[in-house]
Amino acid sequence: MVATAEFISFRDRFSKDFLKAGTFTAGQIDSQWNETLKTTFLNWIAAHPNEPKITKEGLEKFLEKRTW
Repeated sequence: MVATAEFISFRDRFSKDFLKAGTFTAGQIDSQWNETLKTTFLNWIAAHPNEPKITKEGLEKFLEKRTW
């Protein structure tokens, strides 16, 4: 199970990578995530073996409680 602080930490690393690449805007990352952004995030996690793993269901749970 991924803890909230841990999720926020790797979400921030993901955000930095994709903002720098120009793939997503800050507004997209900081608002409600669409399916494209969710899928990209899950693919990014899968491509980084040192990151904790999270399922689509786990991601949905974090995003529905999101207050940050």
